[in-house]
Amino acid sequence: MVDVGLVWGGLVVAGGCQPDTTPATTAAGPLQPGAVVTTAAGSRARVATPVSDAPDSTANARPAASPRFVVRLDTLPPAAWSNVRRVELYESLEGGEAVFYYQQHALRKIVARYLGETYQQRTTFYLRSGQPTLVVEQDYHYNRPITYDSAAMRANADTEAFDLAKSTIQTTRSYFGRGRLRYQAVSPANDSAAYLLREQRRLADQLRRLLAQAAAEN
Repeated sequence: MVDVGLVWGGLVVAGGCQPDTTPATTAAGPLQPGAVVTTAAGSRARVATPVSDAPDSTANARPAASPRFVVRLDTLPPAAWSNVRRVELYESLEGGEAVFYYQQHALRKIVARYLGETYQQRTTFYLRSGQPTLVVEQDYHYNRPITYDSAAMRANADTEAFDLAKSTIQTTRSYFGRGRLRYQAVSPANDSAAYLLREQRRLADQLRRLLAQAAAEN
């Protein structure tokens, strides 16, 4: 069962998520409720601000660093998760998998992998109080197709076979605060309000599909 209560950018997913009582912090200490966040930490608001087509005056604020709890989630031992659910994905040619990580009844992290013959896309959603605070997207472009083995290399007088370690990787980090996409670390950079709104909606749609696919397998 997907236990998450999420109101983000007009997306509403009902569930039995327990509220997150962990104080939001920055390097300087606890954030005050309702504060305008200029780091990746987000605010302590329990419900995200609905998406508006109006420009956001803080959209170009640069977060200083990833929130502490994101680092903590990535370093937790397997036993620290109360539940880990795996769901098959069918949106790419070679399929994929999404892994949902829970602490008690709260969904904290989703790692989705979409596989193709020449690429892999890995997207990680970090959730706090039922809404994303950081989304990390990694696009792997393989040096050769996954079926291109050593025999194919020799047959084509090539110098390389498929090797995941030789992939080129492009990483995009999307930082959220108060339910809005505040800043996206990507090359080339684009800080326009219209671009950030499109990206926020794209990520909201991806998250919606992941939660729906998980719910369908209950």
